[in-house]
Amino acid sequence: MNNKQLLKLSALLTKRQEKIESLNNFGEYFEKFSYSTLKKVVSIINDKLEAFSNEGLRIFYDNPYENKRTRNFVMVQLISSSYRRNVFLLDNTMSFPSLLFEGDEFTGRVKATTSFESKLNQSVEYEIIRLTDEDYVSDIVLDFLDTIYSL
Repeated sequence: MNNKQLLKLSALLTKRQEKIESLNNFGEYFEKFSYSTLKKVVSIINDKLEAFSNEGLRIFYDNPYENKRTRNFVMVQLISSSYRRNVFLLDNTMSFPSLLFEGDEFTGRVKATTSFESKLNQSVEYEIIRLTDEDYVSDIVLDFLDTIYSL
């Protein structure tokens, strides 16, 4: 093997090692993401949102609209506190803008889906290790708000 091929092999093995580490620690990373990083980001954003509008972000750790339970799920909804919409009701909250994170521990990736009624349904996948970074998660949530506010 020549030098170029050895460098390529080394890069492939390094990437594979990172992937194996991510797969082995997926549960721990997802828990840190959902119960620590995302919760902190949503709290900071909520402080600003509530100061300027009657809106707020709410976190759900189980999907209230489906009967299946998974430990690798978290949903963020933008809730409006206007008249008749300031309490959580299962029959009307699906119409609120949602950001769903569904983890796949076999691939080490998390699928983030932004949805709002029938107007919007887009998905992006992220590596779980990147979702433990607070700045990265802040960018994702802010992009979600930007998408919803620009409709």
